[in-house]
Amino acid sequence: MVYCAPTPLLNGPDAFGCASRPEHSDRVAGNPGLGSFGQGSDVYLGSVQAVTRSGQVVGVDYSGSRQAFYLFGPARGIWVVGVNEVVPDLDAALARLHGIALPEEDARMKATGAPGSAANKTVIYDAEPLPERVTIVLVDQPLGF
Repeated sequence: MVYCAPTPLLNGPDAFGCASRPEHSDRVAGNPGLGSFGQGSDVYLGSVQAVTRSGQVVGVDYSGSRQAFYLFGPARGIWVVGVNEVVPDLDAALARLHGIALPEEDARMKATGAPGSAANKTVIYDAEPLPERVTIVLVDQPLGF
């Protein structure tokens, strides 16, 4: 059986950390913001805020918890990226983050009664040293923000 728990994304609540064992639902001791649930997953499914034409990927979080799983989590990661998230270069990726993704996510959060969002932790992925660890699924339609 696979257990999945939603994790908030800057561009929508559509990522899941999936664990094959229920005991992974416990929190990591001393870090209530980082659950071992996602760390025990076989695959982590999510998204990022931008992918450049040269292959750089920009991921952003309010707390950094999702980026932690992308960096140090499961042996496999899958990022689903919409055509609207593909940009020419890193400057355009950061402009997209601050000019489109963050304002949209901030408005979405405030509409739920939450205080809003912020781009507190930004990770720029230049390459993945482990072959076949991360798969980017490019969807030929806009997704998220």
